[in-house]
Amino acid sequence: MMRESVQILEKKIFIKRDDLLDFGITGFNGNKARKFLSLLDSQYEVFVSFGGNQSNAMQVLAALAKARGKEFFYITSEPPKFLRTNPMGNFAFGLAHNVRYVFAPAGSRVEVLENLAREVFAQQYKRYGERALFIPQGGSEELAMRGMRELVRELCEMIESKASSDIAESKKSKALDSDNVWSRSGASGDLLSTSDTNLLQANCNKMIESLSTGGVIESRESKRVDLGNVCTRSGGNGGFAPIDDTQEQRSCNTIMLFITAGSGVSARSFVRAQCEMRRECENGQCESKNAGDMELITLCCAGEIGGVGRTLCADFAFGSLQAEVWAMYHKLLAQGIEFDLLYDCVGFVLLERALEQGYFSDEDLAKPWVFVHSGGLLGNASQILRYERKFGVSFLHAQKIPHKKNPL
Repeated sequence: MMRESVQILEKKIFIKRDDLLDFGITGFNGNKARKFLSLLDSQYEVFVSFGGNQSNAMQVLAALAKARGKEFFYITSEPPKFLRTNPMGNFAFGLAHNVRYVFAPAGSRVEVLENLAREVFAQQYKRYGERALFIPQGGSEELAMRGMRELVRELCEMIESKASSDIAESKKSKALDSDNVWSRSGASGDLLSTSDTNLLQANCNKMIESLSTGGVIESRESKRVDLGNVCTRSGGNGGFAPIDDTQEQRSCNTIMLFITAGSGVSARSFVRAQCEMRRECENGQCESKNAGDMELITLCCAGEIGGVGRTLCADFAFGSLQAEVWAMYHKLLAQGIEFDLLYDCVGFVLLERALEQGYFSDEDLAKPWVFVHSGGLLGNASQILRYERKFGVSFLHAQKIPHKKNPL
């Protein structure tokens, strides 16, 4: 059964299932596939990068390199003896996909890894010249732009399809069980009805179903707003505004979009892509006219990030074992979707804290929320073992774990 939404403290959150992206390459999905989409058909012959031994970026680059017959040198610290003798997760994936590992001393700082990676790249550049590519840890904004434009476009299509009368009529005339009849289709990871391929659906089909058939939400004044009847075109950006409350200037089409971030490459490149596409539309070159109808909230898992709009940030070290993160993993898993423990589960902890502390306005809460699944599930193999050693396998008491109050 495919699930496309979860609920946190009674707030329904629709999931953009980027973990299900399908480019015909095993392991090439999620947030990192977005980052490296521009390399899918590149002329480079060798990649050189660096980072942790369970890096999601490493996994995606390994999948791409093997599928396209390229060499991939990856510099990381010497793994623990247990991992070397019992490969698992992304490290095992790398070994199986012919990654040319270069190990620095155990516990090496990132600066040491980068310096060694640049030395390796210099050697490869002598062999391959411009066909060799150095990739910073986690990628770069320039590399990520193509994939992020695709993400913006897909989300814009989702917003547009919500307002499509064809979809509304089709949904009204058919008793569709959206938990059962949606299947993955195409390289974008979109979800299409298995019984009606003409429906212009995207991953958040349950959001579209709810909104395009007259679903109701609470407005700021706690009145019931029928989105199927009160929305009309307003303004040059193609947004929708309630015709009975134009003073609010609130777009019925606007969504709250949540992306987890480490270094912030994905979030910054998403903002850049959104701005570029909005400007293109203003100049009459619209690729996606709803590019401005999304408010991004960046969930920072490894420290504050600038230039990405509103942020919620973790107050604990990246990768540290936290009881509330382990509890959140199980809460989400019980609802039918697995998320990675390093990024997405941390992001949902931040959302739950924010909801408990009243961070979001009534207007925020009235909008549809969409969370972009970052993928990275292969890395859970080693993370789960770490959590089980510290907190135990069973987490039936997950709902009772008190969390620290985080000033937002």
